[in-house]
Amino acid sequence: MAKKGENGLKKWLVLLLLAAFTAGCGWTPWRESEKREQKEVVLSMYGLLPDEQFKTEIEEPVKKKFPYITLNYKSASGIGELATLIEAGQIPDIVLDIDRVTIPVEQLDKLQFDLSGFIEANKLDLSKFDSGLLEHVKAYGKNGEIYALPYSRYLYALYYNKDVFDALGVNYPADGMSWNELLELTKEICLRAEGKNIRGLDPSLGLLSYVMLMDQLGLSLVDPETETSQVTSAEWIKLFELWRSIYSIPGNMPDAANFHDRDAFAKRGEVAMAFGEDLGLLTEGTANVLNIDMASVPVFPEAPDKGPGSRSQVLMITATSPHKEEAFDVISYLVSEEVQLNNARNGKASALNDAKMAENFAANLAIARDKNIAAFFKNKVGSAADISKYEGIAFMETQETFFQIAGGALEIEEAAKQLDDKINAAILMIKQQAEERE
Repeated sequence: MAKKGENGLKKWLVLLLLAAFTAGCGWTPWRESEKREQKEVVLSMYGLLPDEQFKTEIEEPVKKKFPYITLNYKSASGIGELATLIEAGQIPDIVLDIDRVTIPVEQLDKLQFDLSGFIEANKLDLSKFDSGLLEHVKAYGKNGEIYALPYSRYLYALYYNKDVFDALGVNYPADGMSWNELLELTKEICLRAEGKNIRGLDPSLGLLSYVMLMDQLGLSLVDPETETSQVTSAEWIKLFELWRSIYSIPGNMPDAANFHDRDAFAKRGEVAMAFGEDLGLLTEGTANVLNIDMASVPVFPEAPDKGPGSRSQVLMITATSPHKEEAFDVISYLVSEEVQLNNARNGKASALNDAKMAENFAANLAIARDKNIAAFFKNKVGSAADISKYEGIAFMETQETFFQIAGGALEIEEAAKQLDDKINAAILMIKQQAEERE
């Protein structure tokens, strides 16, 4: 059963989802040994950062490093916006994306650009990136192409309200727990909180919270070889079963109207534990005078140190850009230790495999003091699944299925089969539309 407001929210899913690209076009890159005239150049850039964040995080440091480069930035404001820009011939030089999902599927082949030549010519050391993030980006290409550089990773944690635990006399969750241990802890909370309007665990405060589990299990929705759904596989059934087991604990299922209700945890204190990405729940909870801390995401026994987090914000150069050399100067600087460390200190997780990034994460933020910030970094980033260019299309079909599974409206196998059919139908429709345009 679809929830009120879901259709409107569904339209925004593509801004948070995976997409991937196929073959790229060639280019002769500028080599570091060659001297280029540093003439004034304006680079257009499109991305998901709000204007003010872009100014402090990207524009100001780039201008300081490259005084002759001006960034003309447009912040993404809606579905189809980039397609409109492309149709008007206003294709940006640089795109800052979440796994490259703002580019319409039908434009992928035209806009993708393999950075490998620039990376080699400028001796950019790829080993400095977190291996899981780099593997995820490489999964966009079929033949070793690198269509983007990881800019910032997503961090996940199990947030919990200390006051709720103290009131119920239950021990706080610990780093390194297994999923089974977390389920038992949730049962204990729900049992002790009976009649008190307190739920133990909410795994779905956001529309795409299940992506955390997908990453941890190394799953994708679409097989890139067959370009068909793979959500009926054994590993997907495992994910669905865990999802249902959380909500089937007596007292842990929210009302349908309160699904994805962040305020239940971060404002009203009606949920003892919740999964969240980055510092959002800590920031919101602290603003509402709640005593919030965090533990690491639980692990599966067969992979006791593997966590989620293989998705990232990425930087890409478009194939049509007339200023590829300068654009590469910019994106390579944005993944430098200097910029990444400054970002980390201000609470933006680094894409680099450098202990300093974790040690200094959120160092400039008062809300992070005396909190278990190390929980974000206890687990290793899991291996990335191969990614189809239709992955983002598939994501748009998933919301109803996860709601049905949580509430027990359908048997898991039946829910998986229905989702499988919906994804395949959506992909077929996109392909047919592409054929009609040709």
